[in-house]
Amino acid sequence: MVKSISSGRLVPTESHLTVSGAEKAKAVRHFQKQVLFLASEALENIPVKERDISTLTLSVDEACFEDIGEMLKEFRRLVQKRVDESKHSDRVMQLSMAFYPVTKTSEKVG
Repeated sequence: MVKSISSGRLVPTESHLTVSGAEKAKAVRHFQKQVLFLASEALENIPVKERDISTLTLSVDEACFEDIGEMLKEFRRLVQKRVDESKHSDRVMQLSMAFYPVTKTSEKVG
């Protein structure tokens, strides 16, 4: 994703990477664990003005869960499109999104 130029500086070569195929699932999970660790480290090591990290804890039903999943897919697509349009990149950034349960699904009684 980066290359070294004559000054020794690293510059971006690709706007984004996409990985597919079942054989890559383990490597992708490992990469994602590392990325989320780096996001955690950024809270302490990167000045607030150079990062944007926020969280939401939500109470949702199944339909809302599915809708938000679709919204995240669309957002990733829009981000990739915008990055593709960027003509003069001057930094490499990491965008992490995590949407996961923090409680077990409740069983409806009745």
